[in-house]
Amino acid sequence: MLVYLDSCVVIYAIEQAATLGGPVLKALNNLPAGAKAFVSDMVRMECLVQPMRENDQDRIQRIREFLALFAHRPIGSIDFELATNLRAKSGLRVPDALHLATAINAGCAQFCTNEDRLSKSTDKIQFRKFNKT
Repeated sequence: MLVYLDSCVVIYAIEQAATLGGPVLKALNNLPAGAKAFVSDMVRMECLVQPMRENDQDRIQRIREFLALFAHRPIGSIDFELATNLRAKSGLRVPDALHLATAINAGCAQFCTNEDRLSKSTDKIQFRKFNKT
């Protein structure tokens, strides 16, 4: 089973341990045997923009180390094609459509996010949301 981690989920895990980070880390630690979580280039970019803007080297390092724990999948032309279709049908923003298309094309069974608009845009993948502890 493949699991896609949306940017917000990665940020929760790294920076909000007292609230949403706890449930995210617990879920990642309890993935079923053989399950594999992964991130895309878009996740990497979205997670690093603010710390780079602020020149926060410690935060940049923490994010890079955390992301290195997961498989990485580049975004390809096929992902842009599906993202275009998803965006046209549902009005998703470009980054959200790319996240979702990347996960679907990779064959993910689950998409971890707290973004409601994503879960309303398709039934091609199961969505997992997290509640505060």
